[in-house]
Amino acid sequence: MIDSLKTIEVKVLFDTGRRIRGAEFSLIIGESDGGPFRFAVIPAGAKKAHQRNAIRRKVRTAVRSFRQQLPVKKTCALITSKKILLKTGEEVKLIVGRILKENGLL
Repeated sequence: MIDSLKTIEVKVLFDTGRRIRGAEFSLIIGESDGGPFRFAVIPAGAKKAHQRNAIRRKVRTAVRSFRQQLPVKKTCALITSKKILLKTGEEVKLIVGRILKENGLL
């Protein structure tokens, strides 16, 4: 199981992490003290709770599909918009895989 980041850890990641902006996602990458890869999904722009939850489910499922390949001692925050709801789960998985690979996490 891949653990989620706590709120305080996300705040620290925003302050100290390396930020990468993309078309579908923005990514903030940071180091952790140890342990497995941890991440947070931040659905920016989604006003309703059911939209935010749907975005989180799609992105978490996509990240978890790469569980075996993800590095230890790393954290990341994936910031996405409401537009990701228009994509299928397979499309989200391809996008997440591409952004993680481009930034050295896979």
